[in-house]
Amino acid sequence: MFSSKHSYISLMWPICIHPMNKNILITWNLLHDPKKFLLNDINKIRDYLCFKKNSFKEDIPISMIHLNRSPIVISNLKVLSSNLMFRYKFDLNCAFKNIKCASSILNNTYIWKKIFLDYKINNSDLELNIDEELYNNFISKKDNFKLAILRSMSPKKLSNVNFCFENKKLEELIFLYRARNFIETLSYKELKRWKKYRISRFYNKKNNLYNINMFYLEIESLLKKANEHDTKILNALLMYGKSITQKI
Repeated sequence: MFSSKHSYISLMWPICIHPMNKNILITWNLLHDPKKFLLNDINKIRDYLCFKKNSFKEDIPISMIHLNRSPIVISNLKVLSSNLMFRYKFDLNCAFKNIKCASSILNNTYIWKKIFLDYKINNSDLELNIDEELYNNFISKKDNFKLAILRSMSPKKLSNVNFCFENKKLEELIFLYRARNFIETLSYKELKRWKKYRISRFYNKKNNLYNINMFYLEIESLLKKANEHDTKILNALLMYGKSITQKI
């Protein structure tokens, strides 16, 4: 998240909670002038925050702190002695000036609502990858109890049980769990659903989702500069990619 120049830490200013994920705090790096934020195109900021395009990191000094992943955050500035300030190359005076600017420019709810509301409207038909949405909400005690029962069931029995979860995402996850581990228990209708899901994941060209063609291109690029040991690993990955897509 932060460069080695500042020993991988920084002085951050909390902006707001991510409007689409309450477990994420959007923060500004106070080593950068917040006026820089206004120079960025709003679409570029949206792409960085919604699609995590890391190529913009230098242009947009915004970090998303995941509160449910035990981030290391220290609120007391007294832990930073003058020696540490010098070591980490922190200019505290500059940071305090940036706070004043940040509080007026960045803590503007309208800007953030516009960024995320436009994203939500423009992507209302976007099919989210359920596997990557696990951290959005915690699972309730009731759902956890049902999952414990579910894990003790045989694959055959699992295919005949319909759990009513409070978190509806779990129903999709259970289907994927069965398809990946017990494909022989899927009905004809479920097999068609599984094939459709795999096609959408492997060959999706929309919304910057990582697909199989991007995977192959990345492997080919890495092979050009790989040593003998890495070449074996990359070729094994290449074969794996082909093996899971050949039957589609």
